[in-house]
Amino acid sequence: MAENNRLLVFPEVLAQFIQLRDSLESTVDVEICSAMPLNDQQKKKIAVVMEKQLSRKVKLNCKIDSSVIAGVIIRAGDMVIDGSVGDRLRRLSDVLQS
Repeated sequence: MAENNRLLVFPEVLAQFIQLRDSLESTVDVEICSAMPLNDQQKKKIAVVMEKQLSRKVKLNCKIDSSVIAGVIIRAGDMVIDGSVGDRLRRLSDVLQS
């Protein structure tokens, strides 16, 4: 790629390669955002449920986000599971305003 002056497209090629590898290995990246660090038991429970839901092996990427009041937000591809207290408060507010 360097010899042909194609290094600018290398990040896109790498992303496509990782996506192809994950599809062949039947794995998916799952991002978990929580207000506090999750313990190993919580991570394992989420991994088991997500593997069953997605019918694939999962790789958990845990992140701490102070905007999440409590609970977790789980993202796997275009699927989002928002189990945070902030989301519940927004839904309650919408119901009360209507």
